Amino acid sequence: MTWRTRAYRLACSIRRDDHLDVLAALRPSATWPADRLREAQEERLSGLLLHAYASVPFYRDRLLTAGVVTDPTRPRVDLSRFAHVPLLTREEVRQRGGELRDRVGRGRRGAYATTTGGTTGDPVQIVRNRETYASVIAVQVWFDEWSGCALGEPRVALSGRRPPLLERARGWIGWSLRNELRLYGPQLPAHRLSAWIDHINRRRPTQVIGPAGLLYEVARYAEATGRPIVPPRAVMTSYEALMPETAQFLRRAFGAPVFNRYGTSELGGIACSCGHEPRMHVSALTHLVEILRADGRPCEPGETGEVVITHLTNHAMPLIRYRIGDLAVPGPVDPCRCGRTLPSIAEVSGRVMDAFVRADGVLLSGSYVRRFYRSTSGLRQFQVVQLAPTHVHVRLVERPGGVSVRHANVEVIERHFQHALGRGCQVTFEFLDEIPRERSGKFRQTVCLIPESDRPGPRRALPETLGPVTLSAGDRREMGDR
Repeated sequence: MTWRTRAYRLACSIRRDDHLDVLAALRPSATWPADRLREAQEERLSGLLLHAYASVPFYRDRLLTAGVVTDPTRPRVDLSRFAHVPLLTREEVRQRGGELRDRVGRGRRGAYATTTGGTTGDPVQIVRNRETYASVIAVQVWFDEWSGCALGEPRVALSGRRPPLLERARGWIGWSLRNELRLYGPQLPAHRLSAWIDHINRRRPTQVIGPAGLLYEVARYAEATGRPIVPPRAVMTSYEALMPETAQFLRRAFGAPVFNRYGTSELGGIACSCGHEPRMHVSALTHLVEILRADGRPCEPGETGEVVITHLTNHAMPLIRYRIGDLAVPGPVDPCRCGRTLPSIAEVSGRVMDAFVRADGVLLSGSYVRRFYRSTSGLRQFQVVQLAPTHVHVRLVERPGGVSVRHANVEVIERHFQHALGRGCQVTFEFLDEIPRERSGKFRQTVCLIPESDRPGPRRALPETLGPVTLSAGDRREMGDR
């Protein structure tokens, strides 16, 4: 044990931060038999439901009406009725947050409020307590261990958002004890990318972590300028969707395996890949993940559905069957080659808010658009904004020399959206030097500005991703299809 690890443990003890104990309890669950894991998860879920019924005003009638809590005088939980609990929306959390807070029970101890905005830019206030905080940090450290990065080993974290000075000052001691260097880049001029590579090469970290888009820009700069990167033990992506071709590029540029962590600001880390297979393993003792069809039934492996999550460790503000706005595909049911028996997610295919809406109300997954653009010649960056069901605005940043294929790309892009959204779809273009990131630091490649009221609801026809567009031989030559 290094001096950093000893000092970190002492600091946690002084702060009454139990996340290392939570971590120790989580580790064995990764390889539990399915029956034992299900029993442990159901025990935690039943406890959360009884707590929410007794202590959180918002849920009392909701759980009784659904039949998941029976007998008001001596409450009991019937988990066979859990699917009848209405889905919780972000708008409900925003408007009725006060009713979602624990007013009388265990969740009040050490409770504090935090405001999250995510990619939507619409702030939502979430209440946590020490128990929730400990589980969120424990899961984060657990996922880092999967990539081979133990607590206290050198780590470089990239972020597109620069926190306020006070926030950075508060976090500095913890980052130092964890041996973590944080680099911020709301904008990415060449000198900053060069400096980041210098930091990575001097520090020789075990892990480099950051949004997929930021890591991609670092890798692209290194390749374009011939700057070698000293290989870390692992690269971990987070915050943004990781496409297979991006993962392959990062693997080549950094000379290290690429891991993908999935989570939200409200719920913390939810799932992470293991390095053996593309699937992401869910932290089942902290999160119950449902991937649902339009009719509310669970999706089968290979089907795309909406992600709904119950946070099992937040008793201060229970989030039960919370619609986080993502589309995903359930993972296979058989154990992974890594030996973990946890439930898994095969693919997060995009956000509902960033899916496109056809004129008939059906959603088109944002991943369909992203996969298409990755094969386009001469483009460094892109963003597609849907203004109406039959109008998309395409913003493009071309690589040096990309202007030479501009006309061919524009024609094929227009045909793509007319195939996906209808022949009458209007496609407008804008060519920029750089596309700005969100205030949160995230970069959205697809943005839907159609009002929520005009999109499919939780029980309307849900998104079947369109199949690949059939391109002619001429189109493939124009697109530089590989």
